[in-house]
Amino acid sequence: MAWAPGKALRLATDKYVMRSMRPFQIDDYVYNWIMDRELTNYSGLPRFPSRRAVELWLKRFDNKYRFLLNITCLETDRVIGLQKLEYYPATESARADVVIGDREYWGRNVVLETRHKVLDFAFYRLRCHKVYGTVMARNVPAIFNYKALGFRCEGVLKDHDISMLGERTDILMFGMLRSEWDEIREEKQL
Repeated sequence: MAWAPGKALRLATDKYVMRSMRPFQIDDYVYNWIMDRELTNYSGLPRFPSRRAVELWLKRFDNKYRFLLNITCLETDRVIGLQKLEYYPATESARADVVIGDREYWGRNVVLETRHKVLDFAFYRLRCHKVYGTVMARNVPAIFNYKALGFRCEGVLKDHDISMLGERTDILMFGMLRSEWDEIREEKQL
């Protein structure tokens, strides 16, 4: 993988390619699902009041410590989701989040296939000791994906967040150590 800190990142699987996003890459299609309240209610994406707010948020991603990758289906050449990775060198950890915005791709294992590459990048290129993520307790598909990849639930933050629908919700914290990912890769021959 030809990547240097601050430069665009590209990760690929058999069916998808993930590339660093830039503010000007938000077309109406992607913008509409970023602003979709039902979708973003459980996604962990910030609540954006406007397109300009989305563009400002995108400027935070420097491809050194913060990465936002669009997930593009190779078959259709359409952006279907986003992978976010925030790297914290002082603790050798990274927070990983994903959202599949295109509902046609829900249940198609996109998260499982693409997150393998993100985990490889975090553990072996950034040299993270740990990758973690959080999810609202009601987001059953995300919990399934964390567990299917080998993450462990490390804790529950009771009534920690308020959904976009105004409901109090627990947040589950999932984590994985590099040594655990090494074992999973060896066991599944990834």
